[in-house]
Amino acid sequence: MVTGERKKGRYAIWAITAPGIRVARRIMKGLDVVHLYLPGRLANDELRCFRFESLKAEVAHLFNQYCGHIFIMATGIVVRIIAPLIKDKTVDPAVVVLDEKCNHCISLLSGHIGGANELARQVAQIVEAVPVITTATDTNDVPSIDLIAKELDLAIENPGIIKSVNMALLERETIEVFDPYGILKDSLKGEALGGGKNQPMIYVGDEIKELLPACLILRPRTLVAGIGCNRGTGKEEIKHFLYDVFRKHKLSAKSLYRLATIDIKKDEVGLIELAAELSIPIAFFSSDELNEAKGLETPSNLVEKYTGVQGVCEAAALLAAGINRLVVPKQVAKDVTVAVARTVCM
Repeated sequence: MVTGERKKGRYAIWAITAPGIRVARRIMKGLDVVHLYLPGRLANDELRCFRFESLKAEVAHLFNQYCGHIFIMATGIVVRIIAPLIKDKTVDPAVVVLDEKCNHCISLLSGHIGGANELARQVAQIVEAVPVITTATDTNDVPSIDLIAKELDLAIENPGIIKSVNMALLERETIEVFDPYGILKDSLKGEALGGGKNQPMIYVGDEIKELLPACLILRPRTLVAGIGCNRGTGKEEIKHFLYDVFRKHKLSAKSLYRLATIDIKKDEVGLIELAAELSIPIAFFSSDELNEAKGLETPSNLVEKYTGVQGVCEAAALLAAGINRLVVPKQVAKDVTVAVARTVCM
């Protein structure tokens, strides 16, 4: 059983005129999980909306609480409002701007990773507007590495390199790709392999390696951490040891996508809080399930005496990864044990 899956994102629609409200209601019929925000003078209970007194203040307060914002107003207004709120393309929400006549739907911010390009296309289709997409890779019909990473659920470790890689894709330059799992093979068809100190490169993997500064590092969600702990062990103690294990074995914590343990730990506060902080699920397994695991390297009679299984962290990691070989066998601290398995084979 798996708990703690990521929550679905939400959209906010902002309108400041009566025509804008009519457009907003059309959009809300075509998108899931949408909240409508209106100035107090236009809001009423019939519209099922949230009221604001200051557009600038309300947007600033809610900017990072939604995965995307749809503004039905002039682009200039939106630019001035969001300018102080922009941080980085890897964390900024999607921002789309639509005029009241539904002529154009503009992808304004976070086109690729944030999903503004796709949101603009969706909204444009709903209201029969023309989507305005200005990102270079889209307009030139070539792949964008940040969009590919998003679609393949690859964490981008050094986003500052995205620009040089996308420029190389635009100019059809040779790119060196080290991808032992073959994750990018269907997304970068025809891109030649090469080499060179200043040449853009891409590394896809969960191992920490010495790489050249020009290399874009993409982390696949491939690692499962099996965890055992004494009752009442705190979140920080578990987290500290878990990260120590990853560092010691040169594994990236960005590739960690699931925790796993025995089902008697379903109410273990430290584990639950850690999963919530990392935004990853926990897989819980019964004693019978853990006893079926193949590939344990350090079974323990003492653990079996108290839990009914020869190993919690190793067995849980193997089962959650669906594999019978560990990357890291059981590592032991005072109150925590950790083992790591990989969902794909090298």
